[in-house]
Amino acid sequence: MIPRSVQITIAFLLATVLLLGTYILHLRHSEEAKTQAVAAETMAAPQAQGQWEKIRILVAYDDDQALRWREETAFMPAERAPRARAALRAVLSQYVQSPSPHPL
Repeated sequence: MIPRSVQITIAFLLATVLLLGTYILHLRHSEEAKTQAVAAETMAAPQAQGQWEKIRILVAYDDDQALRWREETAFMPAERAPRARAALRAVLSQYVQSPSPHPL
C-alpha cells in the first residue's frame, strides 16, 4: 500500500500537469488569434501615400576615414514615422552592399 502522503503528492502533481497543459493550450490559441488578426490587418491596410524622391544620405568610408554625401532614390511616405524608417532603410542599404564602404 502506498502511503497517504505519496498519494496526495502524486494527485497534486497530476492536477498541476493538467492545469499547466490547459494554460499552454489557452496561450497557444490566443497567440494564433493575434497572429491571424495581424495578418488580416496587414492585408487590409491601405497602401502608404508617398512618392519616390531623391534623398541625400551621409555614408562613412573606412578606407579614407571620411564621410560623404550620396544621392539615393527611395520611396518616401507622407507620414513622419514611416518616412524616417524609409530613410534609415536607404542608409542601411548602402552598408549592406557587397563591397561595403563601412561594414556593419
